[in-house]
Amino acid sequence: MVFYEESRKYLLKMLAVSPVLLHFGLLVMTFNYLFSVLAMELLSRPAPSGVTDAAKLEALYEQSCARDLPHFDCFGEAFLSIFRVFIENNWGDVLHARQADASMPPLTAVETAAVNGYFVAVYAVMGIGLCNLVTTIVVEFNKVVEEEEEMQKTLREKRLVDIKAKMRRVFRGLRHFESMRRQFETLCSQTPPIDNREVMVGHHNANWRAVHQTWRSIIQI
Repeated sequence: MVFYEESRKYLLKMLAVSPVLLHFGLLVMTFNYLFSVLAMELLSRPAPSGVTDAAKLEALYEQSCARDLPHFDCFGEAFLSIFRVFIENNWGDVLHARQADASMPPLTAVETAAVNGYFVAVYAVMGIGLCNLVTTIVVEFNKVVEEEEEMQKTLREKRLVDIKAKMRRVFRGLRHFESMRRQFETLCSQTPPIDNREVMVGHHNANWRAVHQTWRSIIQI
């Protein structure tokens, strides 16, 4: 039973943190889109200069996009290639994809360093920066949820204490009311001597004062 309760709490926390994960996913897709477009501009194959026929250009484009990953000739393939850098799935192949393309002119040392620096920056921003950011957000959000649960628990305990105190006051009032009822019955059952008017008046006044004091003590509860 304890295992199911812990599982239930874990699922509730996951549901509570799901909006944060959704926003993180959108943030990752946004950065992935930006880096993919930039990689297409920098590393894609240039269009053939001597071909002007639209059908031939489209055929060459489809042929170029059909190559195995990683490459940056099409947006879909570029998007998946950058995503491989984010999830660290053989991202060294992505790093050296431009240098390994024999159909393009070789890069100079400066260009090679620039390409390597670009992909290292992609990994630093997405693979390290965004992952650490979401980890921090999830941990802090979990702390906020735990603090809120602790606050709700404290409020429930305080309400329970207040209810118990009110119940004690009610029962104490009932005991006082029972005492007043008994005094009233005693007052009604007692009959002073008829021939002694002063004793009768004093006796009745003393009883009514006692009843009045008991009634005032009940009102003050």
